[in-house]
Parts: sequence; C-alpha cells; structure tokens
Amino acid sequence: MAETKRPRALINGFGRIGRLALRRSLGFGGVDLAAFDVVAVNDPLAVAESAAYLLEFDSTIGKFGSTTVAEDGESFSIKTAGEKESTFKFTRAKTPAEVGGRNFLLSRAPPPSLCPS
Repeated sequence: MAETKRPRALINGFGRIGRLALRRSLGFGGVDLAAFDVVAVNDPLAVAESAAYLLEFDSTIGKFGSTTVAEDGESFSIKTAGEKESTFKFTRAKTPAEVGGRNFLLSRAPPPSLCPS
C-alpha cells in the first residue's frame, strides 16, 4: 500500500502557541496532530538559539522531555528519548510569503478535522 504524503506546514510565529503546535505535531502532550509535517518555523522577532531554548524549557507548558539544539542560526534539531532526530528550518522573515509560504500549509489553528469534538 502506498504511503500518503502529508502536507508540509510552516509555523508562523513561535510564541507559546507556535511552540505548542510544534510539540503536538511531534505527538507530545497526548494529542497527535501528525496529519502534517512541520518543516519550518518563522518568527521575525526571535533567534534560533532562544527559540530552541524556549521550546525545551517552557514555564507554563513544562519541560519538553527532548533535547533541543540550535544548529547554525538557521535551523534547530530536536532529539527525542527514542533517539529520533528532527530538524527544522528557522527563518526570521516578516511575512510567510518571504519563506515560500505558497509551498506550505499555513494555518493559525488546526483544521476542524484534527480538533477533538
């Protein structure tokens, strides 16, 4: 059986909600939003190092439980306890279009089909 290709997603804004969306897309927190693949994070006000740190150590949500490392200022990696590693491009563009927003699924909230009823 052929594997269905999931849409690629760009998280635009990496505040508390953006970080929570990334965690959920990786299956953390009991809600699996893995219907899409997050491939990039855009936040014009942050730098990759601080974004990686805030993802790992959130004062409200709690510790991520995975190691998060900023690679080169343009990406960061997450290594889970199961040794799976995911790398995400990090950009500081003012608009998603500057990142190539037409190539990504863009949404401020998950589609209704992913929300529990």
